Amino acid sequence: MTMRSNLSAGLLCLLLAGMAPAAITYPGHYKPGWNLTSVPVHPNDPSPASVFADLAAVGNTIEGNVLAYMPGGGYSAYPDVLTAIVPGCGYWIWVEQAPDDLVVMTIGARSGRYVCIDLAGGWNLVGHPLERPQLLADCLVRDSGSALLFSDAVAAGWVQTSLYCYDGAYSSVRPDGAGDDDSLRPWWGYWLLAYRDGLTLMVPRERLFPLTVMAYNIGSASPPLVLERPQMEQIADEIVASQADVLGFCEVDINTERRDYIDMVAEIRTALEARGWPMDHYFYAPVHSFDEDEYQVNGLLSRYPIIATDEHVLLPDGANLYKVVRATVQFAPGAVANCNMLHYGIADRQWHWYQTWQARQFLNWQTGPGMIMGDFNFTPDSQDYTDYVTDYVIPYSGEQIAPALLDSSMEGAGEHLPTVGGGAGIPSPPRIYQIDFIFGTDDIIFYDAFIPISTVSDHWPIATRALIPRQ
Repeated sequence: MTMRSNLSAGLLCLLLAGMAPAAITYPGHYKPGWNLTSVPVHPNDPSPASVFADLAAVGNTIEGNVLAYMPGGGYSAYPDVLTAIVPGCGYWIWVEQAPDDLVVMTIGARSGRYVCIDLAGGWNLVGHPLERPQLLADCLVRDSGSALLFSDAVAAGWVQTSLYCYDGAYSSVRPDGAGDDDSLRPWWGYWLLAYRDGLTLMVPRERLFPLTVMAYNIGSASPPLVLERPQMEQIADEIVASQADVLGFCEVDINTERRDYIDMVAEIRTALEARGWPMDHYFYAPVHSFDEDEYQVNGLLSRYPIIATDEHVLLPDGANLYKVVRATVQFAPGAVANCNMLHYGIADRQWHWYQTWQARQFLNWQTGPGMIMGDFNFTPDSQDYTDYVTDYVIPYSGEQIAPALLDSSMEGAGEHLPTVGGGAGIPSPPRIYQIDFIFGTDDIIFYDAFIPISTVSDHWPIATRALIPRQ
């Protein structure tokens, strides 16, 4: 038997060989009188009599003394209506006998990487669904179309700033640290006020680092678009307006005759610096050589340090060369992600299959959270897309890259988007094909995706807010 303790959590977790984890309160967690409580695992036996058996063993009566609150419907009691204790819900429990050394244990399954708790308009009685504390600031509130970090949801008028727990008297929990606490804690219940129906509170398991990711085929087109210094200024404006922390780009020229011999990467970086949005860290790799020292490149710009780089050549599509370019970015201590930029050729399914297989091998070498973005040159209704996200999903350190991009339902399907981009040669506007995507490993949470409208390229950029796990 091994034991792990976290004194700040008010919880012990025992990992029993061959058994489900046991969640255990610290001695003295329950006190005489009313307690506002919850359970941090999915109990093997969810009946209140089983979950709170340790309270019954010291002389407490469970029947009639465990209450659940239903917004608009009042309280229900065990065993008349309330029959199961579930993580994410809060409960009142009346305790008469509470020795100082009393601990309560329940055995059950841990929740996944985040737990969704449905909210109704008005007061909701919720519980912390995880076995360790989580900062309220790292939680999200989602509606049917987007998701916001808790503080942003407060600013948007979705929810009240403070949650309230009860320990003989009410105390507040706030995301800004101005309350009595800043975290949700295991075995505690909380009152939460929602100002509208249809919201969901999302409680992630990890500490999270928020950022914005943007993918942009800046465009060569055929015939080439006229992209000169004024257009670099406009591109910089679009990046700043999107608040992009990482930009994956493709079809960008370095010192080519058709671009008046400007270094587009340097021009964009200079324009960003002038706007107070420096992206000082970058990596790119040539994919086409027009003449000596004249290149088209794919790469990444970042506001955070790039600690490792790599590139992988894909099978050429005729005379064209394509690559996956990787930059490993350290966003904060313990928050690191592999950011990959890809550009597939305009090819038949067989060629895409080869290129996907090669990208898969490259990504298999990478570990930890990651994303891959860029111009895939296939649409969501194509067999190529189906193959990519089903038959040829890309394992990533035991996870999968799923099409979790730009999908406001966060279920991960690109079909819900308006059209996003155009293939080479498609004039602007209109952009009639959706061929640009952002995919991520399932330990990254994507939310609040959007499409900045651009007149510079034959593709619209795509962007999404993301939350990176922070160890």
